[in-house]
Amino acid sequence: MKRKRRYMSRFFTLAFLVVTSFAQAQWNQLTGPAGAGTVQDLEYVATGNRVYAVADYRMYTTTNDGTTWTKVIPTNGVDINLTDLLVDGTTLYALDYSVFYKSEDNGLTWVRTNTGAAGQFYGTQKITKLGTGTFAVYGWNGIYVSTDSGVSWTQLSSGKEAISVRANANGDLFATDPDGVKKHTKPATGQPWTPAGLTIIRANTSTLFHNQLAIDASGNIYALSSNPTNSPNGNFDVIRSTDGGASWLSIRGSGATVLSIPTTDGVCSSCYSFFGFAPDGKLYLATGVSGNRLHVTANPSVATATSVAWSVSTAYPISLRSDPTVSSMAFASATKAFIGTYGDGILLTTNLSATGTTWAYKNDGIYSSYGKEIEIAGTRLLMITNGGNKGLYQSTDGGSTWSFNILPDYINSLVKMPNGSVIAYGGSGLFYSTDNGATWSAKVAQGFNSIVSSPSNVLYGTNSSQIKVSSDNGATWPTVISMTGLPTSFYFPNKIPIDVAGSVDLFAHVYNYDISQHEIYKITIIGSTGTATKLTMPSSFIANDWINSVVVNEGKLYVAQYNNIFISADKGNTWSTVSYSNQKIIPIAGGICVSNYGSLYITQDDGLSWNNTSLPNNNIFIQDIAVDASGDFYAAAVNSGGLKNTNDLVVPPSSLPPYINFNWQPTSGPYGGEVTRLMKDNANTVYANQYAKYFKANPAATSWQYINYPTNYYLNDITVKKSSGELFGTAYDRIFKSTDGGANWTLHNSENIVDRRKSIVLPNGNFAMFANNKVYISTDGGITFGTPKYTLNASESYYQYGQAFVSTSNNAIILEVYDNVLQKEKLIRSTDGTTWTTAAPPGTAASDISQLTVDDAGNIYAVNGEGLFKSADNGTTWTSIKGNITDGWGYQARISVSPTNELYFPTFGGGGANNTKLMKSTNGGTTWTNVGNTPLEIFDLTWIGTKMVAATINGIITSTDNGATWVDASTGITLLDTTDLLQASQNRLLVSSYTSSYTSNDNGTTWIKSTYDFKQFFTLPDGSIVGLVRNGDKGYRSVDQGSTWTQYFTFPEFGQQYFSPNGTDHYMRTYYDIFYSNNLTTWTKLTISGLPPNNQRFMNDLAADGSGIIYLILYNYTTSKEEAYQILFGSASLLNQATNPRSLGYYQSKIYLFGSEGSLSSTDDGGTWTKRSVPGGNKFIVTARNYYFIPSNNNTLWLSRDLGQTWQSVGLNVSGDYYFKDVILNEFDGYAYAILNNSVVRKSGNIVIPDDATAPVVSTYFPANNATNIAINTALTITFDEAVIPQAGKTLRILDLANATIPIHTFNATDGVQNGKSFSYTLPSSLSYLKTYFVVMDAAAFKDIFGNSSAGILNNSTWRFTTIEEPDTQKPAITFTTSNLEKGVAKSFSVSITDNKTLPADSTFIYYRGITTAATAPFTKAKMTAGTGTTTRTFTIDAAESWYDAMGLEFYIETADASGNDQRTPATANTYHYSYISFTNDNTYPVLNSVLSFGGAESNYRIVSIPYKLSNASIPTILDEVNGGVPDKTQWRVFTLGTGTAYTEPTTFSYGKGYWINVRNNPGNITIEGSQTPEFNRSKFFDLTLNAGWNMIGNPYPVPISWNQAKSGNSLIGSVQTFSGSTYVTGDILQPMQGGFVFVTGTASQTVKIRFQGITAGGRVGEEFGSDLSKPNWALPIVTESAGLSNAIGGIGMHEQAEEGFDEYDQINPPRFLSMAELSFPKKEAPIAAFARDIVPTQDEHVWKFEVEGGEGITALTWNHEAIITSDQDLIMFDKSRQKVIDMTATGAYEFNPAQGNSFEIHYGKGIKEKIRPTAIYLAPPFPNPVKTESIVNFAIPEANDRYQVSLEVYNSSGQRVATLAQGVYAPGFYQALWSADHMNGLYFIRLNVETANSPVVLTEKVIINK
Repeated sequence: MKRKRRYMSRFFTLAFLVVTSFAQAQWNQLTGPAGAGTVQDLEYVATGNRVYAVADYRMYTTTNDGTTWTKVIPTNGVDINLTDLLVDGTTLYALDYSVFYKSEDNGLTWVRTNTGAAGQFYGTQKITKLGTGTFAVYGWNGIYVSTDSGVSWTQLSSGKEAISVRANANGDLFATDPDGVKKHTKPATGQPWTPAGLTIIRANTSTLFHNQLAIDASGNIYALSSNPTNSPNGNFDVIRSTDGGASWLSIRGSGATVLSIPTTDGVCSSCYSFFGFAPDGKLYLATGVSGNRLHVTANPSVATATSVAWSVSTAYPISLRSDPTVSSMAFASATKAFIGTYGDGILLTTNLSATGTTWAYKNDGIYSSYGKEIEIAGTRLLMITNGGNKGLYQSTDGGSTWSFNILPDYINSLVKMPNGSVIAYGGSGLFYSTDNGATWSAKVAQGFNSIVSSPSNVLYGTNSSQIKVSSDNGATWPTVISMTGLPTSFYFPNKIPIDVAGSVDLFAHVYNYDISQHEIYKITIIGSTGTATKLTMPSSFIANDWINSVVVNEGKLYVAQYNNIFISADKGNTWSTVSYSNQKIIPIAGGICVSNYGSLYITQDDGLSWNNTSLPNNNIFIQDIAVDASGDFYAAAVNSGGLKNTNDLVVPPSSLPPYINFNWQPTSGPYGGEVTRLMKDNANTVYANQYAKYFKANPAATSWQYINYPTNYYLNDITVKKSSGELFGTAYDRIFKSTDGGANWTLHNSENIVDRRKSIVLPNGNFAMFANNKVYISTDGGITFGTPKYTLNASESYYQYGQAFVSTSNNAIILEVYDNVLQKEKLIRSTDGTTWTTAAPPGTAASDISQLTVDDAGNIYAVNGEGLFKSADNGTTWTSIKGNITDGWGYQARISVSPTNELYFPTFGGGGANNTKLMKSTNGGTTWTNVGNTPLEIFDLTWIGTKMVAATINGIITSTDNGATWVDASTGITLLDTTDLLQASQNRLLVSSYTSSYTSNDNGTTWIKSTYDFKQFFTLPDGSIVGLVRNGDKGYRSVDQGSTWTQYFTFPEFGQQYFSPNGTDHYMRTYYDIFYSNNLTTWTKLTISGLPPNNQRFMNDLAADGSGIIYLILYNYTTSKEEAYQILFGSASLLNQATNPRSLGYYQSKIYLFGSEGSLSSTDDGGTWTKRSVPGGNKFIVTARNYYFIPSNNNTLWLSRDLGQTWQSVGLNVSGDYYFKDVILNEFDGYAYAILNNSVVRKSGNIVIPDDATAPVVSTYFPANNATNIAINTALTITFDEAVIPQAGKTLRILDLANATIPIHTFNATDGVQNGKSFSYTLPSSLSYLKTYFVVMDAAAFKDIFGNSSAGILNNSTWRFTTIEEPDTQKPAITFTTSNLEKGVAKSFSVSITDNKTLPADSTFIYYRGITTAATAPFTKAKMTAGTGTTTRTFTIDAAESWYDAMGLEFYIETADASGNDQRTPATANTYHYSYISFTNDNTYPVLNSVLSFGGAESNYRIVSIPYKLSNASIPTILDEVNGGVPDKTQWRVFTLGTGTAYTEPTTFSYGKGYWINVRNNPGNITIEGSQTPEFNRSKFFDLTLNAGWNMIGNPYPVPISWNQAKSGNSLIGSVQTFSGSTYVTGDILQPMQGGFVFVTGTASQTVKIRFQGITAGGRVGEEFGSDLSKPNWALPIVTESAGLSNAIGGIGMHEQAEEGFDEYDQINPPRFLSMAELSFPKKEAPIAAFARDIVPTQDEHVWKFEVEGGEGITALTWNHEAIITSDQDLIMFDKSRQKVIDMTATGAYEFNPAQGNSFEIHYGKGIKEKIRPTAIYLAPPFPNPVKTESIVNFAIPEANDRYQVSLEVYNSSGQRVATLAQGVYAPGFYQALWSADHMNGLYFIRLNVETANSPVVLTEKVIINK
């Protein structure tokens, strides 16, 4: 992955100067002229008789057959320039060249469907449906297909215009393009559409060309084609294919019904004229030019082609154009159809037939989209439209109705002559009217581009390069002016205005072909001679840019280019410039109008002030204006019919606010910013590069001068020719040269090479240039380059600011590129400029080069993330020179070579304030030493003599002692990236940028760098300031106007913008998301629906109001434009208030949305918006005094001082690349301050607040006048209506109203703490309670900046207030006595409360919860009922049983008096009262039955505890229901564990003890009478004392407890063994009245605090682990079962932390009480003799030896063998008594009789089964026994000897041997024999005889054969 780098981009924004009106005048659309637009498409929908029309790229609809049309304006802000529309059921699909849209509501809202990049299929113009969800779009860029309703698209063809695309019923696609007719069969399901699938089925030839396609209902294909052989019936033919395009037939017919299209008619091959079918199956073909006919055949599909009959309908009445063409057709029925035309709107016929068809225009509501000129002749309006109509429109009723006056030629323009006549002229004719345009006569058959009239009615007409003269109203033009002074090759692009003051002068816009530039000439006419003089234009005139207008009006010449208007009052000798964007200038009486889309602007003082009017929508552009005698304005406009405005648009300049000249002056800084590179020539002149800016140093490098770019050009790079000091600047398409250090530039090279990035001058004087991904070489010093010498391949990329393009001293060229395939950088190099080779970068393949440096010896030094490297062979090989450097370095760090060939390199780890230091090497990089810490991170170094000059992250620093100390030398290095300017206090300015921030405490005279690098400042509503640091992860706050800062918040990501509307709700914008916090600790990323996807958006601005509505501006990569959104409840809605939203603001509780096109919308509730037109620009700023500022380009700054009504230009009147970024107004000194790009902070040269004589007035007092209940330590605050300055020697005094002789305190006016317009005064001591005070103030205690003085406060009624009553601080007293709850009886709590004042009735509460509830559980709050009384009251409440738990109630009581003094009982916080539960009757006594098992057998014993406080603990008393309480061992028994392991029969129950209890017969409820719950709680738990050894314990509480929690942290105390049902288990939870056994290791007793369940004391709780033998920790429980009793305590296992002796993992058997079998693992080495569960340390192999003790009869061992997980370990049980091997992983049970042996082993390990050998001679009982046919006999031989003589024989009851089963010498092992007893019956004996060393061993077993 390529490392991300920081690149500085340069942005240019075209500022549309939109200037706002003095009174926002309203333009109204006239009702016409209609129908002159182009209709691209018509669609008919039968439902509702609806027709859709696409006319001039907008959609209209009608439901009344076109009588009226309604323009459909999308409500969701989507602006679509439709080229085609497709109706699919109720869904509309629309195409906008490169975007596919869908609408489900008849076009009111549109949603883009295609997800590809912008311009994905640019150039497509039409849509065709291929099938369900499948569409094709096509046009001059080919064909695209989508199979998912327009979401994704596949390009089938490119580079060839698709003329027609159709689909048959199968979904096959047919198309025509320059190759011919093509077909793509519909792909099979799951297969894609591919370019290869589109094949030619009928090719075009030189004489055969296929145009439109149509397909009928049967799938036959029809193509309109050229056919020269069809003459004399025209060159056109219709062909048909009935087999999918395999073969074709001509169906032009024959004889009288042949298709005959005269060559004078023609069809439009490029404009998609109509060719298709009507509902009745007729095929229609539209033709044009002169015939204007529809050709139709009713039988196109007849088998015999020559039988197809064609007819021609009556010509439709298209008569306005010489090339009238049908663009589209929609059929409502077989006889009703609509036609759309190019230029003449829509026509309707209701009697469509082969002959006799009549047509009617249906255009009302579809206005001309191209109004061009308008003129008022008498009372008649005359209008012409673009498109070359033959005639013009006229209206005699002020535009209410229009008619068309047909003329025989195109009309391009109108001239109203001084004699009242009107001339209309076009490309080939001139027409004359003397009756205000009612009638016209032709004057001359010749064309003109421009005609102007002199006051004496002399006409001057121009064509492309001639000027002719007529003196007879245009009837003749006998004089052709003979001109001198014009270029040899030129033409006149614009109208040529005339000025006859003193001489007849024409002013011509001339395009000079000789030099390819635009020029302005003054042509002075004397007789038939014209002398042309080229006018010298201002420097901001761009000769290679278009000239929008040349106008002469009232003696002034106006020349307009897009960003400037040049004005001359002396015929072009001198000029003034008004800088703003414009499209056209229109002269009016008294001034000029400037036209832009959406607005019209009028100035009458040549641009000092402007009056603006908004047009009905932003798509309208006014082309021309005419003003009638009453002052009403009429306009011809684009995208509209005529317009009219009846307001006073021309405002006298005297009515406008007086103009203020800001006269901006530079302050003394701040200076700094990130300087990345230094350059030096041989004369030691140093140049610094700050990304896109360059500076030149003075000789000592102590100050710098900004290098301006050549006029109107931006330089991508500047390089220095060392030998001469010349500078060469590389622009996009040329190179400039400067010989004076950048002060002046001359064009050096302008070859046709574009996208130039960088140039370098080689030592030999040759030039190398990188442009358009190519390397060019010049051998004549950069004058010519010729063809490229190297071109990057498709996988190579070059980044101007990221990679190097350098040369060495031996003229080698090194180009660093990025290989996109290998994903790493590489070097392209050449030593001769012709041969190029590739070299690998230094270090590993993963490290990118960050910097390259070349020294004078030709060595190349490289830095990357891995290290430092040097190459002496032009990059072929590299040597590491990192040496002993261990610190890291920045990405911009480069190796610098001193004049004495020492190497310097900056690193981190310096330990200074910025953690940076400078390393030096004197041996070529073998070793490095630390020169010293540097104050800033250094990027580059150079030397002037012995002075070191360093480029840093924040300006320039220099050193004269080899880097030991450094001084700042940044003067003149202006900040590139300033972001915010803030007036923190009267004299303090704060400036932020993306690299650093600065403070000035004297309004710009001096600057200091701030401690924190802020990139944004934000002022909170309380006046405090928040600064967001450069990394965006922290915010700091200042409450003292920026003097000190404390951290305010930490943000988890890279924040870009902080915003808070109220200081409570906090928002942070990143590039892609919005975060919210209400506590500045936790930030939540907001989930917002309705926004573009995260990877398709880039957020630019954020605001929010106090109600939670968020506003956002982002760039949408999908639509390729800025968009504004309103976000409410996580849902975003697109705002359409601005076409190009640029900035947001929140001022005085209003949200402002500014659009760069010149719109300002505001809302205070998010629902209702107010919109006005304002100047276009980059952002909207509101300052003090409600000054509105809008910065634009070209140094322009617009100001409105009347809330946007009028605007003035107050920008920077100096040349250079500047634009304003932020503006503030300091009310205290009256000056404005601004930050600009490429500039220091600027200050207005004079006060910009208009002088006034109005005294400042107090707007608010605090405390307010006559306020009451004011705190005695209040501060006094006075706020004025304007900024004021306190005056020394003036005072404010506070006095006691009851004793006003002596002031309580006197303040100097200057003592106040200022916050804006407010001054606060803090009392040195508190006032008295419940007193009235007043404040007096000297007159003139405050003055405004003009010296106007405030009035004094000289009475006791203007500012008075009363302090608060002395607070009541005495707490109430509570008397309360707690008592027990009584189960089943209502409990009432009563509390007595006494206070010094009347007690409120509703402020006493009880807070309660159950005693055993977790400490973190909340208390429930209940209000107590107040009794009578005032200062003493009794409060009561009844406690419901639901309040308490099984232990009782925990509670406290709180009360508060009227003053808020509160008291609780108990008084100490976190202590509580407790009420326990008493049981007083049979219905409530606790019952023992639930824990007993009646029956009298061993299995009926249970371990029981009595968890209650007893009035009589006698066991007979408690068991009095059993046998009357009389002890009787036949009826009940009670045992408990005494000393050691002996059991005793107690007579009383003890608390916390466990007891074996068995009751034979169930007597009914055995109740525990005279009991209550124990008096324990969370602050007083029961302490259980345990003796060493075994203890029989009981649960002391009537609620469950966790024994593991109780004993946690004490390893000497074992787990609890409980007897559940008939089974011993190792447990944890002891239920109420349940007991168990606990073992204590060691000799000392232990005490356990029994906490309620869930309340622990910390420490380790027992660990559970499974039976996975492959893991280090595992356990396998083994259960013993005997005589109906089971014991689940036993088991085996391993653990990494286990010990051989007894530990927390082991278990032992409780003292035996019942006849229960149990495992016993003998442990001689342990303090405890035997374990029940033995967990040993983890090991590879182990053998457990155990015995099974107790139990009666058959005993079973069981385990869960299915839970055992093993890889290759064995787990084998070996019954030593029976010499039997059991695989414990294969079975889960084993039965045996302990009386016949009870010794076992369990073996664990890999392959352990094979290692087990018998330990004794053993003969197992035969199995089965009795037997019918076969019996298995197992026997074992031990390992005492190597071999044994063995015999296994069978004898009958007579002692006769009947069979020998085994005989011979046997090795030790386990054996099995099979005995077949087929012919036997009765009793038999099996005898095993083994000869041992001592004596033979004989073992015998009986077997019965029973058949």
